[in-house]
Amino acid sequence: MRGEVRELLPLHPDSVVPKLRSDWSVVYQVTFPNGKVDILPQDAIFHVRILSMDGLNGLDPITYFAREVLGEAIAADRQAQGMFKNGAKLSGVLSAEGTLNDDAYARIRDDWEKTYGGAENAYKVAILEGGLKFKEISMTNEQAQFLEQRKYKRAEMAGLYRIAPHKIGDLEHATFSNIEHQSQEHVTDCLMPYATKIEARIRVSLVPKARRGRVFAKFNMNALLRGDMAARANYYTRQIQNGVYSPNDVRELEDENPRDGGDIYLTPANMLIDGKMPAAPAKE
Repeated sequence: MRGEVRELLPLHPDSVVPKLRSDWSVVYQVTFPNGKVDILPQDAIFHVRILSMDGLNGLDPITYFAREVLGEAIAADRQAQGMFKNGAKLSGVLSAEGTLNDDAYARIRDDWEKTYGGAENAYKVAILEGGLKFKEISMTNEQAQFLEQRKYKRAEMAGLYRIAPHKIGDLEHATFSNIEHQSQEHVTDCLMPYATKIEARIRVSLVPKARRGRVFAKFNMNALLRGDMAARANYYTRQIQNGVYSPNDVRELEDENPRDGGDIYLTPANMLIDGKMPAAPAKE
């Protein structure tokens, strides 16, 4: 209706292929669920390219940049599952003073694996008989390296999407003193770049040209930056009191509509002469 968007219908990415024509215009080849294939103009498709190498096709970070990383992470996860599924939590060696016969050896081995094997039997109290001794084995360098590798792969996968490590449960470098700043960095370094791309695409694809000066899309991040709002409020207060900003200047920075009488710039009282503003210098 009058060139305005009335609804958005989702299309699976695999069913849409963007194409660049000889006149540098972009069209989209769409395969609909009923098998029909149609060519749609650019203004009929709302396409947000978060990552792109050619400006035409959007890229999936995992598919194009992290297949090897993801494969190694999956392999490490399967290895860890095997370790906890088949290994005993009490990692060590049972030793006897004498030589065990086959029946005694088989009975002790089966009882030990049944009682203490697997993650579900972790931390049970071990009962030793017949002079048996248990010697705990510390973690080997290979096991320690395996755990460090899992941590590294987890952080590397998060980095592909600019996600802060503590947002995926990696609190190794998080403290009570820096967790707030890390959360703010997650908003400014991860969410805001994505939000900016979406806002720009909404402006181009969904807002009619005649209304772009008055209508715009903006994600409100204030709820995610509450810790930083106090600092911004103090900064704006000082700037208004010193006459640097007017209230409407601040409202514009905060994506708020201007208010009547909000374009006044204040002058601190200690800058007045006999209660009056100093005269402007004479023009030459």
